[in-house]
Amino acid sequence: MDSGPGSTKKLLKGKSVGVDATTLEADAAMKSIVRARHGEDWKEYLTRLMKEEGVIDEDDDPPSDDELRRFDKQRKDKKVSNAQWVSERIPTPASRR
Repeated sequence: MDSGPGSTKKLLKGKSVGVDATTLEADAAMKSIVRARHGEDWKEYLTRLMKEEGVIDEDDDPPSDDELRRFDKQRKDKKVSNAQWVSERIPTPASRR
């Protein structure tokens, strides 16, 4: 905060300081969002992508959470836009229906 040797700047005047340390919970975690138009949840979406890319077959057992995470990490050009995904808990505004 010094601008040179021997100089001091007083940034706060007064005797009390207030700090807001509010913590807000993000309600749109990946587990609670669905595709706006199709209603697919995140697991269903990734499973469909895995089938489309030939990673798994239609008749295979559903992938585990670890398999889904590994697949999702290696995907390129992944985007999660508010126009494509909505929270199951928060109603969709009429303008996006």
